Amino acid sequence: DLSVKDVQLTATISNAQFDGFTVEQNRLELWNTTIANKITRIAQKSPNSALTSVSVKPSAVTMKWTVSK
Repeated sequence: DLSVKDVQLTATISNAQFDGFTVEQNRLELWNTTIANKITRIAQKSPNSALTSVSVKPSAVTMKWTVSK
């Protein structure tokens, strides 16, 4: 699940399967923490930008940004 919170991208894996087996919740939480940390580090490199929306379709992920000077 992708969304925008406080002008930052958020990503959450809520359900995953690998080779037909459901991935355990503690593994999903670890993945979500790792993703959140990486998104935060990337955002810190561009402090003058703000993510305003994100949409997910089967063919594409679209993100709209506002960038100030």
